[in-house]
Amino acid sequence: MKTKLNTDRSTGTVTFTVTLPATQPLDHLAAQWLAGDPSDLLATFRYETTEKGSFLYYNATDLLPLKGILRGKHITEGFARNLLLTACDAIELCTNNHVNPKGLLFAPRHVLIAPDTKLASFILITSLIIDKSGRDSLGQLINALIKAVPSHARALAPLRDYAFASPAPSPDKMRQFIWQAFSDSATSSSAAAPATKLQLPAATKPQQPSPTPDDATVIPAGDATILKVPQEKEPTPVSAPAPERTAFTVTRIRDGRMAIARMRQAVIGRSATCDIHMGGNSDVSRKHAQIDVLPDGTFQISDLGSTNGTFVGGRRLSEGAKATLQSRDKFALSKDVFVIETLQQKGSSPAKKWRA
Repeated sequence: MKTKLNTDRSTGTVTFTVTLPATQPLDHLAAQWLAGDPSDLLATFRYETTEKGSFLYYNATDLLPLKGILRGKHITEGFARNLLLTACDAIELCTNNHVNPKGLLFAPRHVLIAPDTKLASFILITSLIIDKSGRDSLGQLINALIKAVPSHARALAPLRDYAFASPAPSPDKMRQFIWQAFSDSATSSSAAAPATKLQLPAATKPQQPSPTPDDATVIPAGDATILKVPQEKEPTPVSAPAPERTAFTVTRIRDGRMAIARMRQAVIGRSATCDIHMGGNSDVSRKHAQIDVLPDGTFQISDLGSTNGTFVGGRRLSEGAKATLQSRDKFALSKDVFVIETLQQKGSSPAKKWRA
């Protein structure tokens, strides 16, 4: 397997190309699935086959390699946590669609970051025989983040060791490790007292010690004080136009399980086919509720005819009824309580090219 980064100087298009020899056959079903652009978690993809082998093309235009961001030493704890959770989501997405997650490349030079949203896209090699460098292992990605966030080195060590030891790491097990690793500084406080935080006025949000996903929107600012300045101006994001690339998180309070959604409409339930999969509770219906992102950046939740109900502010919604939620509001599916939170807002600075 050979890789190369190509830049078209006339159009500015950047393409990451992977050449598979004839001895490394293409997984046609996986390639067709990936070419359908199933998720923002995976880089946009096209491919072609010849007698000599296959050529895989990934669009890297307007994206930055994680390697360059790590060099800048502007990684926040919130960004590191969200990146690892996104990696879990990518592994789970592949597994649920019967695609080999071992084809995911996790080397920092292969992980692509959108400058405006700070969201990651991963390169997936669609081959029947996965022959990738050890530098593309998940454990190496965790090692790179440990160096970037040394305050969490000891806490992230169990996750790194698990990733190296397990040939097929479980996304749920990894999420547990991630949650525990960041619990000391923020995550446990977020799960333990969400109701208190939700009741605070917007002006007091910067006092929260939690490295919320908002931290990930300002990677170039390495100063904690600078990070708090834009938060003090809320609720400006509520009245601003919705970001072009929508992203929000839904966190289950009882165990801290977090799902990241990158769409304007998402179905939540215990079925693995849901956009937001929250299993582990048979009282939650397979397709329980629907969450829509409104033009003003708020959310709207509606019940999909669930057996045990969807609750907002202690009131059960009838089937099809809708309720509005602000970022950091909570809702319940049966007896499970969740917190919904805006993950990113579109940045005002223009996107930078990934140059070869």
